[in-house]
Amino acid sequence: MPSPPATLYPTAVTALPSRPYILSLTPHLTSTSSHLLLSHPSPEITIVDAQTFQLVDKLKGGHSKDISCVITSTSASTDEIVQGGFANEGNIWSAGVDANVVRWDERSRRPGQTIKANIRGRGLPLLSLAVNEPSNLLVTGTELVSSESHLIFYDTRSPSNPLYTHSTTHSDDITSLTFLPPSSSYAPALPATSSSENPTPGLLLLSGSTDGLVALTNPKEADEEEAFYGAEGLDGSVAKAGWYRAAVDEPDKKKKRKNGGKRQGLKVWGRSDMDSVGTWEMGRGETGDIELQNSNLHPTQTFKHLTLSQTPQSSSRSHIVSQDLETAEEEQERKRSGKVRVDYLIDVMSTLGVNAGSGEAIAAVGSNEGDIVLMHHRAAKEGLGDYQPSLFLRTPPEGKGEGHRDVVRCMWHDVRSQVLYTGSEDGILAGWSLPPLSEIRTGDRGHDEDPGDGREDADSDDEMDVDQDEEDEEESDEEVVFGRRRSGKREASDVLGASDGKRRRAAF
Repeated sequence: MPSPPATLYPTAVTALPSRPYILSLTPHLTSTSSHLLLSHPSPEITIVDAQTFQLVDKLKGGHSKDISCVITSTSASTDEIVQGGFANEGNIWSAGVDANVVRWDERSRRPGQTIKANIRGRGLPLLSLAVNEPSNLLVTGTELVSSESHLIFYDTRSPSNPLYTHSTTHSDDITSLTFLPPSSSYAPALPATSSSENPTPGLLLLSGSTDGLVALTNPKEADEEEAFYGAEGLDGSVAKAGWYRAAVDEPDKKKKRKNGGKRQGLKVWGRSDMDSVGTWEMGRGETGDIELQNSNLHPTQTFKHLTLSQTPQSSSRSHIVSQDLETAEEEQERKRSGKVRVDYLIDVMSTLGVNAGSGEAIAAVGSNEGDIVLMHHRAAKEGLGDYQPSLFLRTPPEGKGEGHRDVVRCMWHDVRSQVLYTGSEDGILAGWSLPPLSEIRTGDRGHDEDPGDGREDADSDDEMDVDQDEEDEEESDEEVVFGRRRSGKREASDVLGASDGKRRRAAF
């Protein structure tokens, strides 16, 4: 029997002054600093040092109403961060419901450039933002106003007026925008039936909307009809959409036989406000155009209202004890037995692992008490399969440590230091020192199995090979500093001010 999924407790925890909701958590990495940008239901952005958890400053004066979106060059997808694919990585951008897009001056902590999103002389509330700095291209998505929602495109060098506007791609609030990597890095070869004049734009924009659609657009094409490359639907409003690299179906028959039917490609995902997840492969249609294909929809009940046990059930090897709403008596019993109740989906976390067989990424789910569970996809012979725990991230009991005690709204995984940062509605920022990625189960036997240990068989891909650390948390008033990993191991010298390597509690 494989070892059960490990349980971790926060390595560092701090409570923000006045305990505001932490709605988003965005990295801002430069050659001299590692900061976290926290957004709240307010016109200001809080800057926190990612290593010490100390409050650095606030960005303010750029918005008169709530900020809806914060991005940086280094908040894009991980493989572009690691490969250094972005110029001007120090730029910080935000969009707000006051119709302002702001590029912040990091030194002064004040607005360096402000763009007013106007359509026919009217400022429109903004919900989403994406910037491709090498192309000097900025696009923002609006709320639905007067039966229209707009994608508004700007040249960052001369943004006084939009380049063009797309107003029929979506029919409701545009909630998510992100640029895909260069299409040459993932697009399959053109089929013999190709007849499209522009089958492979070099750059594509992925958008998500309250209308339930995830759409592909050529952001360098002014004509909206020519720019639109298709859309796929979720079973609810799209809260967020993104992409990651994964093994996808190989369309070339000769290569298919040679490579086991798979090739390295790109998957697009969307999560709904109903806590469902859809994934699609980037492929080609008969005319050769890039399109979303081979959809998988993981419904709400996959991630919500689950009672999870650290020990799997003997019959199914599933850690899911219950998928029903619980009574007050059942809640008390669950807490006594140490089981975790997860109530919502936090995010899709491809940087933590992808099942190489199914191509599905790890997902993070949370409890109303602040616990987090990382879950991997477990494929089945029939149907979509299910998700099983990879790692439990627990809040210590009252009086025995600090952590989230309310809904966790956001997270970011620093792949270079293997630290997971999380923010919650009770104003708590937490950092978790994770085990190496090789020890976090993805549901793929090729990744998860440990040959020769005698613990796994062909069906046991739903457990995690991480030895559980049962050492009690030690508390101190000293600061925590998250150091960089070298060769996958954390050294005591990496933790400044803590030469004994012990975990610390951080506070402002």
